[in-house]
Parts: sequence; structure tokens; C-alpha cells
Amino acid sequence: MKLVPQNNVVLNNANGYGYSFWFYDPYDDISDIPPHNAVFLEGQTSNQISGVTFNQSAKRIEPRTHGSVSTAESWYNPDVIIPNSSTFKVIYEPKKLNHWLFLKKSESSMEFWFNGERVAYNTSTVFYYPDANFNWILDPHNACNIQVGDLAYWDEDISDIAQEIYNDGVVRNWMTLQKKPKHYWRLGESSGLTTIPDIGTDGTNHFQQAPATNFDHVLASVNSSTTGYVFSTNQTDPVLTMRVGDTINFTNNTGGHPLAIKDPDGNDVATESGTVTNWTASQHGVYRYYCTIHPTTMGNDIYVYSDINYKKALGLRDVADLT
Repeated sequence: MKLVPQNNVVLNNANGYGYSFWFYDPYDDISDIPPHNAVFLEGQTSNQISGVTFNQSAKRIEPRTHGSVSTAESWYNPDVIIPNSSTFKVIYEPKKLNHWLFLKKSESSMEFWFNGERVAYNTSTVFYYPDANFNWILDPHNACNIQVGDLAYWDEDISDIAQEIYNDGVVRNWMTLQKKPKHYWRLGESSGLTTIPDIGTDGTNHFQQAPATNFDHVLASVNSSTTGYVFSTNQTDPVLTMRVGDTINFTNNTGGHPLAIKDPDGNDVATESGTVTNWTASQHGVYRYYCTIHPTTMGNDIYVYSDINYKKALGLRDVADLT
């Protein structure tokens, strides 16, 4: 499920700061998942948002800086693309353990590191965060099946330990560094998903699991050609998305067009009782809601996204288990 910290992290603009994490994309081909830009981390002030976005279909990581990124390392082109002053894209390799590091050295200097190499930076423009709150979010519903290992935040300039953090691609406990992270979540070592402890030097921002979601849909009518359910939102047979553990509820007011839900193998997992169909997703995949009388013309897909497997995500120590 979605995970959020108990309290926001405060970024200190004057002293510098940094955040770092490992990630792993287990899919070469995600044709069974719709193209999706997925926000993994998000920082928010009263009027600005900054974060890290995964485009899993394009195999790109796309940071949003809300500062000016003026320079890409020439050795890395053309994999680093700077379409405007505040965003750029880095192509990553799937089925490989990858590392991301953002660091801010001072008010006018910031750097982006990918797998131990600096890929973009700016040394002349003031970054926008003067002691701003950074609301960390892990959201597998948005993040598709990107798996995330250790996640840490430092409240100081860590440019001198950038290579040490990456450690030649070998995961280590970052609390053994000379500069220890202020906030540090070793996601896979949690005993469960209710609370993931913060083992950093501050130790106050434990990740907590947000509750599952109920999605209520009312089927108001059938269109004139009897080729689709018209929802109360005036959408006709929209594609639906949910997480494992979420529940979807259909109320069918069309009369004569009973609804069912089938799994990726074509087996019904839920059928209508009276006018109501309820179903809780227990496994990821592409499901389908449909009219049992007009199964080929009425209905559409339900994409069920899986949660991050935290027990395997910690440093992704046994990567073979993830493929």
C-alpha cells in the first residue's frame, strides 16, 4: 500500500542536503501494464512540488527539481535529456540494481548522481528550498512494479561521500558511513508493512501504511448501441486501476445487463448479486469487468498493481528472486 512518514522531513537550504535510494525494475517488457509515469518520492511546499518520477514503459527516471538544471555531463549524453530548466531524464537498465543520489552542496549548487556517476548539475542558480518540508511518499499504486531498496536523507553536504554511498554498486548499511543519514529506512528489514522504522540519527519519521481504498462505481445506464456501461460520471467503460488489497464496488442500475469480473486467465472472480458486485484484489494483473450478456462489447480492463515486496527490496540482495 501507499507508505508515508509520520512527519515531514525538513530540508535545510543553507547547509546542503541529499537523498539516496536503490531501485530495481524487474520487467524488460511491461506490455501488461499501461504506460504510466510513476511518482515515487514527492516533496511539497505551499506552492511547489519536487520529486522523482519513474516512466517504467520508457525505462527512464525523471527528477523534478524546481531549480535550474543547466548542465549534463557530456560523457553521459544522449541518455541525459534536458528539455527545460527544471526536468531531465536518465535512461536506466531493467533487471539491474540501480542507484540514485541527489545532493545539494549550497544555495547555488546541486548535483544528480546515477550509479556512482554525476549526470547533471548546476552551480549558478539558487535552488528553491529554504527550509522546506519534504513529504516522502512511497506509492506502489503509482509506482507500478518498481522495487525500492534503502532510502536515506542527509541534512548536510554529502558530495564528499557520493562514491562511498554508491560503494561500487554493492549495498551497504549507510549508518556505517562517517556522515550518517538523518533519516534512513531499510525497507526490506521491516518485520511487516504496518510500520517501517527510521534508523537514522533522528529516527522520528517511521513509514506507516495507509489504509486500503474502496472504489465505488455506479453504472447508470447503457449507451444507445448497447456497447458500453455508462457510469454515473458520464464515462463509458473506462479503464480502472486499483492496488492489491483495495476493494471495488459496482452498483448496476442498468437493468438486464449483469456485471462480472474475470481474472487474467478468463475465470470469473466476482459476479453480481442483486445489483451489486464487490471484489477485493488479492493478486496483481489485468482483470476485466464485463456484461455477462454482451461480454465482448461491454466492459473494460481493471489494472491491479502490486505492492513493493519489501522483504526482497532491501538492498535487493538476492536479485535473482526478483526476476
